[in-house]
Amino acid sequence: MRESKIINSKKSNKEKRKRRKKAVSKERLEFFIVRNKFESAKPDIIPTSQIIKRFNLNYSLTYNLIKDARKSGIFKISLNQPEISKLEDELKVLLSKPHKKLKDLFIAEIDNQEQDLSRALSEAASFYINRLIKNVTIIVISGGATVYSWTSSFKPYNSTKEESSIEICPINADLKTIPEVVHASINADRVYKHFLKTPGYRYENVTLNKFDITEITERSYVNFHMSKCENCKHILEKIKKSDMIITGIEDLNTESTFWQVLKHYDIDPSKLKDKGIVGNVAFRAFTLDGKIIPTGLEKYLISINPTEMRLISNKKIRKYFIGIAGGLDKVNAIIGAARSGLINILITDEITAKELKKRLTI
Repeated sequence: MRESKIINSKKSNKEKRKRRKKAVSKERLEFFIVRNKFESAKPDIIPTSQIIKRFNLNYSLTYNLIKDARKSGIFKISLNQPEISKLEDELKVLLSKPHKKLKDLFIAEIDNQEQDLSRALSEAASFYINRLIKNVTIIVISGGATVYSWTSSFKPYNSTKEESSIEICPINADLKTIPEVVHASINADRVYKHFLKTPGYRYENVTLNKFDITEITERSYVNFHMSKCENCKHILEKIKKSDMIITGIEDLNTESTFWQVLKHYDIDPSKLKDKGIVGNVAFRAFTLDGKIIPTGLEKYLISINPTEMRLISNKKIRKYFIGIAGGLDKVNAIIGAARSGLINILITDEITAKELKKRLTI
């Protein structure tokens, strides 16, 4: 009799656990939002630890949720709340222009007003980039404080079973050495070191390509290297063939890297504001409508030109030109960058995204 009660009690507890699990599964599954197809048309591979941390679930339940989600035909799994995913879809349409469409837009959730914006953006960018990295063989890195901040939280994760190789390039050669400026070579070197020291990924060969020029002073000198220097030509060709470019989106203010570089070369930034320039991507300036405007900095710059950048951005398959930016002061710069066609993926924060929607629907 006692044994029968124990068996019935076990069955009852088991049924309760099943009902509880079903209720939790239904509730949590709402967070796995069906969004746009990836170009590869395959489900994303998201580190289970990320989902466990986000939803406070145990491993087995998390595994079953992902399995169920994929069976139901989900191509892309979002860790954001449903309203954030809806906002992403709306903004992607609002920021796109004919023939200059964003492939994707990812919004970092801000848990509270005191949360560090830079950290939230960096973590979101790291998470997003790791989801794409299995398709990448050449990564190009820009300079600037935003990308530098991202490199602090970036830990490479390769979900494929096969060993693969990866190359890293700076997007341009360093200009004159300016102590307060974070050059592309600095950020590229930090990413390279992360690939070398981070355990748990599968890369048999990691290569860092470097421009062998540290100071550029005259246009003739730049032209010489663009046409004669084998090292420059080699890296520029690598950039043109790259799978992923990661850059910050800067506005034109006194604290930006762009402003400091312009002043260093005796170019008056205030005159550029009069021309309608609102921001830049990798030192390529643009207006709110997305028109590329020459600044005079081009003659000191060894890099691919805006047309070549757009060719990468407009490729239909597995070409990711990622722009990272957040903060209300960068709203116009983000709009201009999206309309310019220089980027095809935008990573921003929730507060900035809401302001973008407000600005674009007025």
